[in-house]
Order: sequence, then C-alpha cells, then structure tokens
Amino acid sequence: MTVVSALARLGFDPWEEAARLANSGQEAARGRLGAILSGFKDVPALGLDHGAVAAKLAGLLPAPLTHRVSGLTVPVMPNWPPGSFRRVLFVVFFLLVLARVYVLAGSG
Repeated sequence: MTVVSALARLGFDPWEEAARLANSGQEAARGRLGAILSGFKDVPALGLDHGAVAAKLAGLLPAPLTHRVSGLTVPVMPNWPPGSFRRVLFVVFFLLVLARVYVLAGSG
C-alpha cells in the first residue's frame, strides 16, 4: 500500500495532506501521520507500529519553506505568440477558408 492510497482510503486528499504535513514541521507531521495511520486496522504493518512508520515518513518530507514569493514580477511568456507568428497564422487560416470555399463551389 502506498501513502497516497492510504490517505485516499481514509478520505483525505493526498496532495493537500502532503502539503499540510510538509509545512507543519517534523514533530507535528510525525504526530499527525501517526494519528492518521492509526486509523488503519486492515494493514498489519501499520497495526504493529504506526508510530515508527509515521516517523520514517515524516523524515522523508521536504523542509518547510522559510519564505514565499509574493508573485511573479515578470510574465513568463510576455508576448506570445509574437506578432509575425500571428500574421502567419492568419494567412494560413485565410488560405484554408479560401480552399474550403473553392471545394464547396466546385462540388455544386
């Protein structure tokens, strides 16, 4: 059983819970994981010592972020598609419309 499936089986969103655990610190994450994993009664490895499994999993979490970026200051793709590319797309589209009109006119 994976941690993702274990969290999902207990009704948690695995990605939200992972983010919450990663931002809470090692001790809090260990306690929360221990409480979550203690809810499993049908997995023998967790029933024996869910605390040790929780400690091992908490050690694998990334360290909490010390600062956050408030937002991007420069757009990732400032002028995409470029003007010349737009013109080429317009010409191709126009030619496709003309070809369609030509085909329709020839079939009637």
